[in-house]
Amino acid sequence: MRISRSSSPHESIGYHLLPNSKVDVFLRRNEVTEIEIDDEGNESTVYVAEEVYLQVEPSVTKVQVESNFDYYWNKTESQEPTQEDRLVSLENTMLALMME
Repeated sequence: MRISRSSSPHESIGYHLLPNSKVDVFLRRNEVTEIEIDDEGNESTVYVAEEVYLQVEPSVTKVQVESNFDYYWNKTESQEPTQEDRLVSLENTMLALMME
């Protein structure tokens, strides 16, 4: 599990089809908001959530992940990806975005 920070509210489930026919899934929960103040005194809201990542076959639909959120969350906690796995996933996601 990692902490994800965003300037906008998180989706509880990020579901992204990749060119290799796999699907990247990001699960997020326990979102809270924080107020950050920059060096110039400007305030901004930051959304902070717990996040886990997994990759599934395209036969696993977003609806299935939504219906079994806790199952997939718990599955990822026992199989957290390595740094190399994360890099490969990032590269695949970037390729998918470039092809859109």
